[in-house]
Amino acid sequence: MPPQSPNPNPNPIPPINVPNLTADDLRDPDRAASAINSTLLDYGQSINYILGHAGVTPVLKAGADFGGKPATNVGSPLTPSDVVTQEFAANNYGAPALQPLFEALGNKQLQTYRQLNNPAQQERYSSFLNSALSVVPSANTGTISATNVGGSVDVTINGGLHQRLDRSNVPFNSRTDSLPLAASYSITSLSRSGGVVTATLGSAFTGAVGDQIGITGAIATEWQGVFIVGTPILGNVIVYNQSGANDSESGGVLTMIDTYYYTIAHGQNTLGLVSAPAADTWSQRSMASYDGTAIIAVVVVDSSGIDPINSGSGLTSPVSGAAVPVVRRL
Repeated sequence: MPPQSPNPNPNPIPPINVPNLTADDLRDPDRAASAINSTLLDYGQSINYILGHAGVTPVLKAGADFGGKPATNVGSPLTPSDVVTQEFAANNYGAPALQPLFEALGNKQLQTYRQLNNPAQQERYSSFLNSALSVVPSANTGTISATNVGGSVDVTINGGLHQRLDRSNVPFNSRTDSLPLAASYSITSLSRSGGVVTATLGSAFTGAVGDQIGITGAIATEWQGVFIVGTPILGNVIVYNQSGANDSESGGVLTMIDTYYYTIAHGQNTLGLVSAPAADTWSQRSMASYDGTAIIAVVVVDSSGIDPINSGSGLTSPVSGAAVPVVRRL
């Protein structure tokens, strides 16, 4: 067992009293000897305590100031509070001493280094991004299939792989849902003036401002397309913006366009389903994608079933009425 250093004195000696000898003290030999001996005893005990001869480790009440000079001939530390020399620190905590400990860990620790300003070692894909907010559909291998069944459409998102931001792949399971067909209305008349269209319908409109609608049917192609309902809505009369010359038309069909987002949450393999309360826009996608949730697929349903133009899985921006899918598989 290694030797232990003496314990510090829990009760350091009190300050030395400075005697005040009088002439009367010195006239009496016995009295003078007693006073001098008492003073010498106090001095001797204090000096022996400081030098460590009292059997305990001396405690310097005010610390020690070496005036910038080194403390030499320091022994090896025996207790956690002991000081160490430069040699002891290098032998026990330096690189040569720590290297065998790190090597014993094997692949559990990083045995290399990165030059921060070296373009060849720059990090392009980092796993911490995997749980970052995602506001756009993500690259994946999913596909969409749909079958009309009465007043609904059965939509299946086939299982596939979701590619995270660090380019690692996460599998997701297949999911099937029965989604209701969107409402439709016969159009009595259309009137365009100054880029604003007023549509009169055959029945009261049950949608809301901001809803996405499609104009189709037996009507001139210049009136057909996908639009956003504006204000006001007066019973069976709605307005929306469409560029073009002032004109009027009758006939055709107005169909609601309902948008659904299939999502995957971080650390999950089961798809979620979120119904967008209005048109497919960046703001709607933001509300569907939060806390590490990513959109896997967008499904758009009108009165006739799934809209193949604006439905898909993968990654692209919202596009209304285009000849390419809104969400393209990558």
